[in-house]
Formats: sequence, structure tokens, C-alpha cells
Amino acid sequence: MIDRTPSIVADPDISFLEVLRRFAKHASARGVFVVDRNQRLVGVLTRQDLLAWAGVIFGSEWFVRRFPAARLTRLARAEPARAACRPDSHLTAVRPGEAIDVALADMVAFDLIDVPVVDERGRLVGDLRLTEVVAKAVEIAEDAASVSRG
Repeated sequence: MIDRTPSIVADPDISFLEVLRRFAKHASARGVFVVDRNQRLVGVLTRQDLLAWAGVIFGSEWFVRRFPAARLTRLARAEPARAACRPDSHLTAVRPGEAIDVALADMVAFDLIDVPVVDERGRLVGDLRLTEVVAKAVEIAEDAASVSRG
């Protein structure tokens, strides 16, 4: 199932701080997708990006040791939202009908709880949540268990 209302959708040229402000106001927000004026995915701000940024702001030594200096510098100095996105994060997008294991691999590789879903032109059409992936896995496991019981 594709959720047609992803958590936060942001213009690539608005300030990173404004994106964070919007994210903080939405308790149910799962992630941030940065899209251009044609709704094409530019990048994703991951949960790890948001945590690392907060760690920098709070002056946490743990974050300084845990995350690469280049990543912390990118987040600390990001002015437009596009500058805060990992350079390869737009590659996390999946298309409707694509195998669910592709989305799962992106979730693991990028530590995401939702992945953007784009159409054939790369325009954001929604997201696929971790809860949906797990629900499908449970369905498959239950089907396999019922078959084995015969």
C-alpha cells in the first residue's frame, strides 16, 4: 500500500531550519522528502540526519565520535534543504509495483522507516512505511505456516 500523504514534503530551496521546524510540529512525521517544483524527488532527510543535527546543536561528544565529520559539517552548515540531504538519498525511491525487498534494502541501507514512492518521471506519489513492509512479511509468514500445517 502506498501512503499518498508522506510525512513532510519540502522545497529544496527553503531553509533547513524551516524544514526542521515543520518536522518538529508534526508528532506523526516519519521522514522528510525534498522535492522540486515538479514534485520530483531531490533527496531524503533521514532519521539519522535529524538525530545527528540535533546532536551537533546539543554539543554531544557522542555524535561527534559516531558520525563522520563531513556529514556533521554538511548538516551543521546546511542552509537550503537540498544541502542537508545525503547526496545519494534520492536513490532510495521505489516505484509502485516494485518488489518489496527493494524497499526493504533501502530502508536498511539508509536507516529509513519510510521510503519515497515515485512515478515513472521521478515525481513523488507517496511513501511506503516500515509498518507496511512488516505487515506484508507477517502475511507471508502466516501463509507459509498454514501451508506447512497442511
